[in-house]
Amino acid sequence: MRLPLIKARDLLKFLEWLGFKPVRMKGSHVRLKAEDGRVTTVPIHGNKEIPRGLLRKIIREDLQMGLEEFVEKYNEFKRIVIAAWIEANVTLKIAKAMLNSTKGV
Repeated sequence: MRLPLIKARDLLKFLEWLGFKPVRMKGSHVRLKAEDGRVTTVPIHGNKEIPRGLLRKIIREDLQMGLEEFVEKYNEFKRIVIAAWIEANVTLKIAKAMLNSTKGV
């Protein structure tokens, strides 16, 4: 199975969605820990993607999940984030339209 390319900041958001909390940052590396004791470190180097080999290591060893399970959960996370973004933008457009319609009154 081919893993998706994921930017470091997106991986951090996803890991937080899974229940991981940042516990420290040293340089460009963020250490995260889950309540069940699992820990991982994510390097943040600009806007670069996490190399697939490192991502595979994080998934298998740190997250202790299979690749297919990871991809399914990541896709679910992306759907939720996109749906929230769309809802926020639609709400914003409606609010702007209502504001513009009351200006003429």
